[in-house]
Amino acid sequence: YLLSNPPFPPETLGNLLLLHCKYDNFNVVADIMAENSVHVSKLLSKELQEYLEAVVMASTFPEEAYRKMDSLAGRLVQNLRKLTKVIQDSRSEQDNANMISGLRKYD
Repeated sequence: YLLSNPPFPPETLGNLLLLHCKYDNFNVVADIMAENSVHVSKLLSKELQEYLEAVVMASTFPEEAYRKMDSLAGRLVQNLRKLTKVIQDSRSEQDNANMISGLRKYD
């Protein structure tokens, strides 16, 4: 109902999908993503899309889902390490603007 009556807040789709994941309604998540593929590609981040695909896939292809989750986690950790380095370098150089920018991205 929420997605069929535009305009809706951009967070609605992601929150709805994550809520269904919380209660193990993975078939519903797959259906919503398939029915609203235009909204999925436009409103969800690439990381969230990959996470949801892996969660849905876990029940039928656990090895592939594990590989996707591992790949996603590796990329996210790599990005966090880069941001940590930027923050540390900014602190040592007393570059407050760059440090604040790095902290915002980290959060």
